[in-house]
Amino acid sequence: MAIQSCWPFVGAGCPWVESGVGAVATQSFTEVAHGPNGLARLRAGEAAAEALASLKATDPGEAVRQVGIVDAAGRAAAHTGARCVEAAGHLTSGDHPDPLDELERLVRVHRAYDALDRAEKRGAAGDMAGAGAAGAEALRLAPGDGQVMVWQAIGMAGGGLIEPARGLLGAATAMNPRWPEFVRRLAASGAQPELVEPAQRLLGA
Repeated sequence: MAIQSCWPFVGAGCPWVESGVGAVATQSFTEVAHGPNGLARLRAGEAAAEALASLKATDPGEAVRQVGIVDAAGRAAAHTGARCVEAAGHLTSGDHPDPLDELERLVRVHRAYDALDRAEKRGAAGDMAGAGAAGAEALRLAPGDGQVMVWQAIGMAGGGLIEPARGLLGAATAMNPRWPEFVRRLAASGAQPELVEPAQRLLGA
């Protein structure tokens, strides 16, 4: 579970998760008790919508609360009180159809971006072979990820592999035509001075 809020350290009271039971997110003038109480109702066999209705019925401050519940069967229910500070709302939908496969994919993407970081550091240190190997690992872990492809293309251009780099950028651009504009803006910003020339060469500038 992930929660973003303007209030610091909400991880101590907003998210509640129990394996095989479900998850409860309680926020907006948070009633922390909704977490353990919601899980208790799910554990007792109530579906997400039933558990949410029970929590609302016993909460005199429901009008300023936000609560979201997902049960172990993937059923979701949410509540945004009528007096929650604007803009406030919610969207519910079922758990990914293959959640474990999706988590595995996300772990691979995370490792791919770690490999991209290694490629950048090795390239900056002059280890072009190491940079190439780390970049190739990133592509293997996250095939078809446009951002991985573009950053690897920039790295390859920095190592003098212009034509293969342009081929990789072209493949990413076929999925999203805005990637060349990103590369142009990266070069123009000077945010990473060592990448300005490789980015320009990648674009043929």
